Amino acid sequence: MSKKVLLWVVVGVIVAGLIAGSVILAQRLKTALPEKDKTEITSLVEGFGKTLSKVDKIAPEEEIAKSVKAYYTPFLTSDLLLEWASYPEKALGRVVSSPWPDRIEILSIEKIDKYTAKVKGYVVWVASGGNGTFEVTEKVPIVLVLRKGTDPSSSEKFLIDRVYSNKYAFYDGKLLAKTLKNAFKGMYYIGERYDPFAESEVYFTAGTNPIEGAVVDMGTGGAYTEYYTICIDENGKLEVVNFKDKDGHIGPLFFDEGASVKHEARLNLDEENSSLVVYQSIVNRDDSGKVTGIEVEAYLWNNGTYMFEYSKTLSEKFKKELEEKYAPEIVSLSSLKFKEIKADFSAVGKVALYNGTVAFSCGSGKAKPNMPTSSNINNIVVYDTKNGKIEFSKEISKNWLMIDDIYFNDKWILVRAIDNPNGSSPKCFAINRENKQVINVLQNYKDYEGFAVSQILLQMNYANIVLEKSENGNKMTRLVRVNLDNGAEKTYFKKDSNSFAVYRLWPLQYDCIACSAVETLEGGKIKQYLYLYSFTGKSSDCETLPDDIHSYIVTPDEYIVYPNVSGKILIAPLTKPDDYEEIGLHSPDITSFADYAVASQDYIAVKLIDGNIFVFNRKTKKRIIIKGTNEYGEVVLNGSKLCVINRPKNTSDSIIHIDLKENGF
Repeated sequence: MSKKVLLWVVVGVIVAGLIAGSVILAQRLKTALPEKDKTEITSLVEGFGKTLSKVDKIAPEEEIAKSVKAYYTPFLTSDLLLEWASYPEKALGRVVSSPWPDRIEILSIEKIDKYTAKVKGYVVWVASGGNGTFEVTEKVPIVLVLRKGTDPSSSEKFLIDRVYSNKYAFYDGKLLAKTLKNAFKGMYYIGERYDPFAESEVYFTAGTNPIEGAVVDMGTGGAYTEYYTICIDENGKLEVVNFKDKDGHIGPLFFDEGASVKHEARLNLDEENSSLVVYQSIVNRDDSGKVTGIEVEAYLWNNGTYMFEYSKTLSEKFKKELEEKYAPEIVSLSSLKFKEIKADFSAVGKVALYNGTVAFSCGSGKAKPNMPTSSNINNIVVYDTKNGKIEFSKEISKNWLMIDDIYFNDKWILVRAIDNPNGSSPKCFAINRENKQVINVLQNYKDYEGFAVSQILLQMNYANIVLEKSENGNKMTRLVRVNLDNGAEKTYFKKDSNSFAVYRLWPLQYDCIACSAVETLEGGKIKQYLYLYSFTGKSSDCETLPDDIHSYIVTPDEYIVYPNVSGKILIAPLTKPDDYEEIGLHSPDITSFADYAVASQDYIAVKLIDGNIFVFNRKTKKRIIIKGTNEYGEVVLNGSKLCVINRPKNTSDSIIHIDLKENGF
């Protein structure tokens, strides 16, 4: 090569370098983050890194989920927090006692768009050294995608929305997209949401020289799902591995992961004889939330053929495990020990349970939906299930009456009733069980003239009553407690606002109640409250519920039961609704869940759309579905005693009484 040619080559290299440098500089200027955002992101990521060792991945799944919510809530978006709490195996944390994740060292912060940033760095793992020092044992690559505007409570703050930490975390997403598109011909939408990435590393075989690979997020999916595939490490390059399906076809496969109310798909990893098992599980539910079917396809790595091969044995094994977890035992009502309670009346209105005794309202006619005059529910009957006899019967009114709520104890029966089918204001009556005297509660209080009884609750000799009244275009709400023995009353709150409404009262332990209320704020935003009142010295309180809880019930031991946005029914401490446990059922309608669910300290029962009853034992976690009950009858629960109204079309109503404990549940 002549000096002249060499000179032009050098000049060309310099010019190309200057051009490339200008492009890089322009890109950096284009994607530069304001210093304020960089400082915020740095603080968030470093703070998150310091909490990693607090989540013990060796603990049971329920404990991991609790730790995830306890420690990671300030750092993660609600979507990622829900995903890690629902699937704890995905969460970052401490996997052995030593070493442990100590911190995150940030390499770079990149602006993706106005609301998104990407952080690359290392999770630094340390172990105890000599003289109280810590020694770095490993640095694992980590990529964090941060977004702002995803959570209403912190719309102006960046939160971590996606995390992947493994040896392939820095793998080129564009190269991975090209590899995937070559393997899956015609799937042009690979990478349409974001660049594909290695979510986690996997070992196809165990031993001293394991075959390595990765679970790869393909950067695309359906309305409720994301798509994943499995890649193998071929000399540092990730290649899509082949699968042999049940029909003998060989080629790459992708797997769904995600959930809707009726459909839940998951990609699962396991091990069999030191080889990796990959299996897709699908759980289907009907409109009532009941599991209708479980499908599993499992593939075992074959080191001889260098591919995953379908395994019928493993598919059946994992399906059985999922059936035990998700699908409740189905029992027929006719196979159970139960009592059918009948009265000398054709229609049953409401039912209450107390200390082995059943109280119910009843009357003539036949109760029909949306037809208030179809029956005259003007009688109260108390039935002792121990001796099988009616011990109390009382007619409240000879005229038309609709008793639409009832509570009772050893001394009192408290009812809410409407005495005019055209919509007169509901009233509250108390019946003394000893002398059968009927008291029109609040009739002597001038302060409550014109108020209608909205909600009632009986505790000992006290009637807790929510009153509502509209005056001059303004709605007034009161919570009043009346001593039925002497008539003394006390008002616990007064709200004079059309935007405020009370929906339900629940009895709690130690003479306390929970009061559900909703306030409509400016702009139509809804704020939900739970007022907790103590009447025996325990401090009262008010809890503001998260926006994603729409309908719920409260247990006597202060737990809240509610469906989340995907329809899974959860139970959690009242003061920590995010610290939940799944009960293994989906709600068909999250907005009206409270209308067909009941709970005690021992059980949760849900009336399904098909008329069957789902029961969850809170202590043993056993799940059953009782078949053979009537579609229209509501469920009542007290301790282990369950009642459901039986409303056959052509005969009189009755009440089915079941002792769940006596039946082995």
